[in-house]
Amino acid sequence: MKKLTILFSLLLVMVSQFAIAQIASKDSVWLHQGSFGVNFSNVGLYNWAAGGQNSTALGAVLSLKTKMDEGAMVWGTQLDMAYGVVRQGDSRYNVKKTDDQMVLTSDMGYKINEHWRLLGSAQLRTQMDVGYDFYMDETDDQEMRRKISAFMAPGYLVLNAKAEYNYKDIVSLSLAPVSNRFTFVMDEQLSEQGAFGVEAGERMRYQFGMTIHNAIQAKLMENVSVKSDLNMFAPYEELDRWVVNWGTLLVFKVNKYINTNFGTQLIYDPDVLVPKSDGTTGQGVQFKHVLNVGVAVSY
Repeated sequence: MKKLTILFSLLLVMVSQFAIAQIASKDSVWLHQGSFGVNFSNVGLYNWAAGGQNSTALGAVLSLKTKMDEGAMVWGTQLDMAYGVVRQGDSRYNVKKTDDQMVLTSDMGYKINEHWRLLGSAQLRTQMDVGYDFYMDETDDQEMRRKISAFMAPGYLVLNAKAEYNYKDIVSLSLAPVSNRFTFVMDEQLSEQGAFGVEAGERMRYQFGMTIHNAIQAKLMENVSVKSDLNMFAPYEELDRWVVNWGTLLVFKVNKYINTNFGTQLIYDPDVLVPKSDGTTGQGVQFKHVLNVGVAVSY
């Protein structure tokens, strides 16, 4: 509860700051955009012959964006955050995390012409809460859990020098031949395990390589929009080992305050071992999809 209180307090402060900045800079070259959405669902069963479990789910999504485009100078910063939990049944750990991410991106550079830009960029990607893998103990048939992630475990910081092609802020494609990737595992327990490709006992791993990035943001029809973000990185010492992170978001706007969105995320990292159906761990594709129906406020 304390973590949730701190998180929502932080979100309120950020929204307030961006709102103040928007009012203060209406006549400036800065453009500010933001949205905040909350979704809630509940299933209650009593003497239900078909079976099932009571469940309650709550999720929140925040997106803040500010950019400046003045002459040859361009600068943009975006923060995306999402968090969700579900309470289901009466098991030992009946409250579980369903969504958790924080991505902060900033690009600044020089605009060559209408479509081409030279940019320096930084992106920090992590999560806000501890993540667990749940399993059943065969000896006493009790649900157990093991910690598999935490704040900045993993954390990824990527610093790029790149050339970008941009078409009307709908499609952008960039190549960063100078790409510095830092992987952080700041949790002591996970560090000792050598999680996420970091040497056992270490807190950070550095890789130098190249990054390819493709982003699409378009309005498909009056109340339907799509956003796709594909990011690929490979270290020069192992150009056949690509790290892929691809997220998509489809938004259906019902009215000014209510919308439905469906998001997916696909991750492949050869240094991250994932649990397999046969009980072993190894390289594999990670995939997540989230469907939300709720209240959203944007400006």
